[in-house]
Amino acid sequence: MSALLGGVVALPLTRFCYAWLQQIVGPQMLPNMPIHFSFLALLLTVVLVSLITGSGGF
Repeated sequence: MSALLGGVVALPLTRFCYAWLQQIVGPQMLPNMPIHFSFLALLLTVVLVSLITGSGGF
């Protein structure tokens, strides 16, 4: 549940921060790139965090 909420919050925040940093350092250092939602990345994050926290609790 928290991964879905984090994904909804992180996507616009990441776009904003990347554009802000690009203005500071210039497009030569940070070229334009598409930032979009990836369900596979969300699924992998949930699985990896569950494995890490599960093994830590064990």
